[in-house]
This record gives sequence, structure tokens and C-alpha cells, in this order.
Amino acid sequence: MKISIAIPCYNEKNTIEKIVEAVCSAPIENKEIIVADGCSGDGMRAVLEEMCVYRHTHSMPQ
Repeated sequence: MKISIAIPCYNEKNTIEKIVEAVCSAPIENKEIIVADGCSGDGMRAVLEEMCVYRHTHSMPQ
């Protein structure tokens, strides 16, 4: 069974890396991390793109 962990965020450039790393280090096997960004304007997406091994981007209008 896969565990999905959703992280909703907005303008969290300064903290998103630590948040994702904490979730990644959790002792949970077969997990996926979903970051839902509310159209941040602080460069958070660039931070996430540098971190990601696999990325699937889906944009939805507000």
C-alpha cells in the first residue's frame, strides 16, 4: 500500500526544504509526497524543482 502525504503551502520558500526533508526521513515505506502550492510568488517552486527526483506538475485555476 502506498501512503500519500499532502503538504499544502503558500510562499514557504524559506521552510519548504526542511518540511519536505522531514517527511522524507519519516520511517514510512512506499510513500509519495504531494506539495500543493497556492500560486506562490516567492520562488518556492524553484526550490522544489531542485529537490525533486520525480516531478509531475498539475496546475488548476484558482
